[in-house]
Amino acid sequence: MVHKRYFNSIDAVELTFELDRPDAAEAAVAVDALGWVAVPMRRYPRGSGPLKAKLRLPRDGDIEFRYLVDGSEWCNDPHADGTRANGLGGENSVLVTATGGG
Repeated sequence: MVHKRYFNSIDAVELTFELDRPDAAEAAVAVDALGWVAVPMRRYPRGSGPLKAKLRLPRDGDIEFRYLVDGSEWCNDPHADGTRANGLGGENSVLVTATGGG
């Protein structure tokens, strides 16, 4: 699940990525707008809740992302605004970051 927060003063959207995988030792979110660099996620509340990562990214576009679980399992977010073929035989999750999008 991804929570979107828009700002009036800056041309960005704050995205809080949330992955509920109690079985995962670790997870990261990889985003096309960041060159697919995996950003580590942390558990909130500390050590017991869902894995989360907060990023500020450009708004008024589409952002593709995937979760990387335990360093080897790629998965999508079923609550994303959509999916798009990734050219590698799979799909990426897509977020619409236009104001009020998705």
